[in-house]
Amino acid sequence: MLLYQQKQFSLSELIQDILTILLYTSFTVFASNKYGTVYMVILTCLIYLCHIIRIGYITFHFETLHKYMLIWALFIFSSSMWAINSSYSIEKGATIIELLICITLIYESYYYSGIHRLLKILMWSGFIVSIYTITFVGTATLSTALETGVRLDNNYANINTIGMVASTSVIICIYFWLFIKKNLDILFCIPSIYIIAASGSRKAFIMLIISLLIITYLYMKKKSQNGISIQNIVLIILSIILLTLAAFFLFQSDLFSGTLMRMDGIINSITGKGDVDSSTELRAYFRMLGWSQFFKTPILGIGIGNGRILALNSTGLDCYLHCNYAELAATGGIIGLVLYYWIYIKIFWIEMKFYTKEPLAALILLLVVLNLIMDYGAVSYYSKTTYFMLMVFLLHINTLKNKRYNDNILYLS
Repeated sequence: MLLYQQKQFSLSELIQDILTILLYTSFTVFASNKYGTVYMVILTCLIYLCHIIRIGYITFHFETLHKYMLIWALFIFSSSMWAINSSYSIEKGATIIELLICITLIYESYYYSGIHRLLKILMWSGFIVSIYTITFVGTATLSTALETGVRLDNNYANINTIGMVASTSVIICIYFWLFIKKNLDILFCIPSIYIIAASGSRKAFIMLIISLLIITYLYMKKKSQNGISIQNIVLIILSIILLTLAAFFLFQSDLFSGTLMRMDGIINSITGKGDVDSSTELRAYFRMLGWSQFFKTPILGIGIGNGRILALNSTGLDCYLHCNYAELAATGGIIGLVLYYWIYIKIFWIEMKFYTKEPLAALILLLVVLNLIMDYGAVSYYSKTTYFMLMVFLLHINTLKNKRYNDNILYLS
């Protein structure tokens, strides 16, 4: 159930948040559905309608997010002039424009709200995707996957995406539990962790482990700021012991056996020792194709969206290069890389100034870093979730600048 603890309760805000949860969930659940775009448009319009009803008039802001997406879309369209296949670039440019329109309406809908609401929406979306996946796949299939270590198939959506969405929800929930407010949301981490394990997603597993280590460090640092005391020392020692025992239990159990076996392939590919699974080898080859092309066309690349041509010509597989950096380097050159990633540098730089002063800045920084790490193993520049997350980051920066981050805190429990 959604419970507001705000100065003024608004039914339109409640409905708006439910619709936004459905929207973000649809990015995963309906990713392969031909009507996915239709659902996105309908839900976005309803979200903005709730915003208009709540404040009584239409609003519009043209800020960093809009300028960034517009410039990026124009570059993609321009790249069609030198692309191997111009239609691929035009298609990707049209996708960014569609996302710009939808993200603009959502941006307006949450412009005057606390960033807590959007972070809670991300968290609950992951919980719902996890529960939906368990229902869709069935507990028997899930149990078999966990027992045998064989990852779930890409049934209704890419299993890596499902795992990463689930991982994001766990990360946000644990952060809120430790730093904001302890409530029963934490129980919904259980199905999400099982989905992460069953997905066999190395990216989701890495996200979770890195985040838990960073969050634990931040929590210990927060406790130590109260002064060195026997109580704090005992708390830190107990935390280390509990984390060690939890890690030992997980690694010894069959829960993450499939993921750990897949992780061996990554480690072996880095060290050059041991067996490397075919998936890891193929992804490494795709990255090599992208960077090789970058050195041939370093300035402008071969046209955004044309990385699939490199894969098709070399392997017979019509797919992207499974690495956002290699994909953009090959198809957009150095200009494409800079145009796409400068926004992350800007966000990181600003959030670093506030992370010791504002409790959510550290969480935003963590999510930014995770996005950058995950881009090494996925092509994300045309993903709906990518621009939704960027919207969240930039709205947080907007609240920092306007000193509105203490208002309208939303708790979902």
